[in-house]
Amino acid sequence: MIGDAREMISSVLNSEQYLQELKTIHAYHQNVKNESRYRDAFIRVFKDAFGKQGFMAYAEVDKVDLVIINLETDKRCHVEFKYQYTFDMYAETGRIEKNFDRVCARAKEKKGGVAERIVADCMKCDFFILIVKDRAGHPQQGMLPGGVAACCIEDQRYLDRIVESRPDEAGSAWLSPTVDLLRKASDRFGGTLVEQPIKLMVSESVEAPLTSYIFLLDRTDMRR
Repeated sequence: MIGDAREMISSVLNSEQYLQELKTIHAYHQNVKNESRYRDAFIRVFKDAFGKQGFMAYAEVDKVDLVIINLETDKRCHVEFKYQYTFDMYAETGRIEKNFDRVCARAKEKKGGVAERIVADCMKCDFFILIVKDRAGHPQQGMLPGGVAACCIEDQRYLDRIVESRPDEAGSAWLSPTVDLLRKASDRFGGTLVEQPIKLMVSESVEAPLTSYIFLLDRTDMRR
């Protein structure tokens, strides 16, 4: 295993170069899930930062989203990416709290929805990266330039209404179940959850404000 994988991964995700890559992605691809584009942007920044030090990152190797390789030792770190919306995570609250065992069982059977897919990735990878896309504050008409309806805007509005009616939960309606799911996965399968997500303002436009929250689960110590 690559011993300093967490440091390298965190430095890429927190870098100004990566932020600019994401802003470019959302300038051209505003209305789709950008999981593969976030991963490919990571590869570009990683190569610039660590290529000359003898490390490379490749997509779709060893049946995972991303592999980081130490070219000298051939040690590898297997990384999985997931990309969701805030409402996706809010909707999982009850299932995570009431029956996490069932979520895990369905994940092993390759069945289920958002929670099961996240758990399945956490089980098999060395490092898990979850991107949660937040459209809070989107203009009321819910339209992108050109009169195109913003993807999942009705779900976002529903979540916004819940937050407005429960001001004491404003900061946790989707965040708490997200952290709870990753913490439970960490406790069950091993690893270290970085509790504070990376918060990136990937679009500050009035027409389509967008924030990406990036959560990290480091399992490298479990799979040496």
